[in-house]
Amino acid sequence: MQSLALDFKNVLNFTSPISLILIAGSSFSQRRRIMDVAKIKEYVFVEADNLYTFLDIAEYHHPSCVIVNLSFLDDSYESVCQFLQLLDIPIILITENLPENQIQYYLNKGIYSTIKTDYDPVKLRQNLEAALHLDRQRKREKHELNLDFSVEKLETYSNISLQYLISEAIEKAVINMGEMLGYVIESKAPHSEALQPFILLKKLKKILGSKPLSVAQLDFTGDFAGSAQMLFSKAASDALVLSIEEDNLALDELNQLKVELMTEVGNVAINSIIGSLSNALNYRVNYSVPVYQE
Repeated sequence: MQSLALDFKNVLNFTSPISLILIAGSSFSQRRRIMDVAKIKEYVFVEADNLYTFLDIAEYHHPSCVIVNLSFLDDSYESVCQFLQLLDIPIILITENLPENQIQYYLNKGIYSTIKTDYDPVKLRQNLEAALHLDRQRKREKHELNLDFSVEKLETYSNISLQYLISEAIEKAVINMGEMLGYVIESKAPHSEALQPFILLKKLKKILGSKPLSVAQLDFTGDFAGSAQMLFSKAASDALVLSIEEDNLALDELNQLKVELMTEVGNVAINSIIGSLSNALNYRVNYSVPVYQE
């Protein structure tokens, strides 16, 4: 019988998970300097010297952190940062000497941290370790969420902040709609939940009844996409038009006026909500004038 002897003396002992670091910049010497400063055995480095390679590596290899020079991104800064944020990749931005308000602007846009071109090596290592800690924490939370994928778990992680954003957006929409119509509109605190279509249909029938509805529907695309609707009872939309237009109108004229008014009301209200959410999340969203139907 043969025996197998294993020698563990030369086996590397990693104290933490191996992290892939993407370093991007047009200067070879700058990239090498960053790697030399941040070199730790738990890090694996990959370089990108052009924007296309940079984006490909980020998308397909999903590094734990990106270190990139601001001048490398040039005019593509906004879209690149949004792309990396969608991938949940922390960004360390290397910049020239900038005023404090400019640095704060970048941080508000989702940059994890900024360091100057003439950075202190210790500060770079500290920033990198903190960003990797954030990345590991996010992955751990996602893993825990996947282990128990339930409505209660989802609410624990996201519903509180989602409720807050939606509440603010709807409050702004109600104010804008009231100013447009010249009325004081009261609203209750919104409630959000994820529903299957057939369950949603049952709920809407219970809330709005089975009579015809007035619907202003707005489709939106961009970093997140979908369709937003504002629903009225047909009686409510008729009453709203008649309260504004005092003259006696023929049925065709009344219907045309209602289409125009409800489209504009939907435009003001729904745009306020979608716009507020996209601004809060720093996501780009495109939308057009709503379509009105009964």
